Amino acid sequence: MRCTGRSRAGAQGIGNKGAFLWQKSPKFILGFLAISALATARVFSKPQIADLANLSRWAFLLTFAGVGLQTNIREMAKQGFRPSIVGAVGECAIAGITFAMVLAVSRANLF
Repeated sequence: MRCTGRSRAGAQGIGNKGAFLWQKSPKFILGFLAISALATARVFSKPQIADLANLSRWAFLLTFAGVGLQTNIREMAKQGFRPSIVGAVGECAIAGITFAMVLAVSRANLF
């Protein structure tokens, strides 16, 4: 397949790919990995881990509240039903795959 000039121009417009990836990547993943590594290394006590789990639930709640506050229902309605249906099917597929993985791990008695 031949590369078109349009895609080449887009690739050249990025410039520094490392800076582009850093700018576009979600930074919370680094924090998640750091906290997970520290918890695995048993740096935290059991009460501290319980507090971190509670903080995680609140942060998750606030994140979804923020997404909901920025959602414009009128703009979504202008797009029609097709994007919503595609999103719903995608979420159901992800939920089904996740459920199958949890079921497989629980039946394998890995934990």
